[in-house]
Amino acid sequence: PQLTAKKPRRKVENEKSLAKICTQIKGQIYPVHDAIMIMSMLRSRSVLQRTCFRGCLEISAHIKIPVYSFMKTMEQKFPSMKKLSVVSQQSSNPGSMGVVLERSYQSIRDPDVEVGVDDRVKGFKYGKTLVPFSRIDEDVLKYTSESCLKVIGFTNSRNVPRHHYMGNAEASVLDPKAKPEMEPALSALIEALHETDMVAIVRYVKRKNSNPHLGVLSPCIKAAYECLYYNSLPTTEDLRQYPFAPLDVERARKAHRPSSEQLRAAEELINSLDLMSANADPTDDDAVASDALKPKHVFNPALQRLYQTVQHRALHPGAPLAKLDPIIERYVNPDQNLFKRAAPALKKFKELFPISKPDEGKEKADRVYWRDSLAGAVKLDSYAADGADKKKRKLTPSDAADSALDAASELSFESIVSSGIESVGALRPVEDFKQMLARRDVDLVDKALEGLRDRTAQLVNESVGDMFYAKALDCLQALRQGCVSEDEPQVFNDFMHLLRRTCRKDKRRDGFWQLLVNKRITLITMAEQMDSEVTPEEAKQFLTGDQDFVSSASSKDVQPAETEDLFDMVE
Repeated sequence: PQLTAKKPRRKVENEKSLAKICTQIKGQIYPVHDAIMIMSMLRSRSVLQRTCFRGCLEISAHIKIPVYSFMKTMEQKFPSMKKLSVVSQQSSNPGSMGVVLERSYQSIRDPDVEVGVDDRVKGFKYGKTLVPFSRIDEDVLKYTSESCLKVIGFTNSRNVPRHHYMGNAEASVLDPKAKPEMEPALSALIEALHETDMVAIVRYVKRKNSNPHLGVLSPCIKAAYECLYYNSLPTTEDLRQYPFAPLDVERARKAHRPSSEQLRAAEELINSLDLMSANADPTDDDAVASDALKPKHVFNPALQRLYQTVQHRALHPGAPLAKLDPIIERYVNPDQNLFKRAAPALKKFKELFPISKPDEGKEKADRVYWRDSLAGAVKLDSYAADGADKKKRKLTPSDAADSALDAASELSFESIVSSGIESVGALRPVEDFKQMLARRDVDLVDKALEGLRDRTAQLVNESVGDMFYAKALDCLQALRQGCVSEDEPQVFNDFMHLLRRTCRKDKRRDGFWQLLVNKRITLITMAEQMDSEVTPEEAKQFLTGDQDFVSSASSKDVQPAETEDLFDMVE
């Protein structure tokens, strides 16, 4: 760095000392900003190699070669997130804020009695019967095996398709402590498999008493080393056979038979978009084709995006998320140069395979689908909750179709499943409340008002921070509207008094009351409902003042001990 006289003397001396050290060790000096940019560049993470298996490759009872197996490739999963307690975070002494899971088992006969570890036993269902399975039975019937890598047989590599390889890949090399004569033995096996285009089918048990796996050993010969690659093979249950219509000209349907020109166009399109030769220059005859996306040089875009976002948020907490890195963007988006070179093939393919939009007015086939039945002429009269004409009468075909369409437009799946609601649930409290008020076969008004009132109190009481405040606000607004329409203003007004008294007493719930003040949700006045005894001026003063406006009639019916804290009813 350039030294200037404007800098403090101590800083100049420090820079001279740092420059002298870098000169002696042949290093370089970078500003902090540049160093952070260099550290932010995409790079592969160095991983310490550890053995997955240490044992002998058993070719026969008399031929055993000691080998070490190392992990070659494996799926890199996202780092696990930790749960933090919001309550601890908001407290004065947050500590680690970690959430510890504690599981307890209670007795069915007496829920207050906890069942200990010695009194519990596993159970498995056999039909409707629960069969106990103790630890002793589990140990007796548990599968036991010794770690091994045993050859079952040899087969041609064509008999083991590449898409049958499962799980992680491992590389098996010679044990460094093995005898000298073992090295040519393993090398001879690898060379023989490579020359004969054969692979070995093996039984692989990583550790003692672990599950055995059926796998394949494939030879790998490099300039610097030789090894065997292991991949797990699927069982019959792991394979999924999906039947598709044949594409052969002889076996395909006449309407689906492609012409020879169409087949050539499809082949040219596939070859022009081949990633194995995407980097080759078509104008240069001496150019060597290369892969467009080499796995060795391609980073996981999801992981890199995650780390980039975490770093950006740590350095700039209030800033919006950074744009996608150009390197990652090149991975996930199509190569424009490749599509430019494939433009003639794409044009020819489009001409030979025209796509036309079907006519909307064309009549549908005779086959009827379930989705068409819901949207079309379906008879749901027997499921109507209210107001549906259930008398059978003779109609002409046109009148029947029109009436069925009208009924289908008025009825829906939601109205069918909600016609029998008799309580305000926790999932959709507002919808359940409205359905209960709309029922005419039974009077559920009082039960609906009480249920939504208790559900609102429960949401406020169980809310962590303001997590459930929005849902509780919707419930309170629906309760106010229902009390006005059902001539029950005193139910809502009494509940509002209890809400104000409780929220102001508990600081944790005071935020909900401030939300009501901001939304101007107050008592029901006599201008809205003639049965109310609260004037508009008293309703305005209610949100900011401390005076209660409760009628004398209602104060006689409600005891102070019962209404001191409404949240005690739902805890």
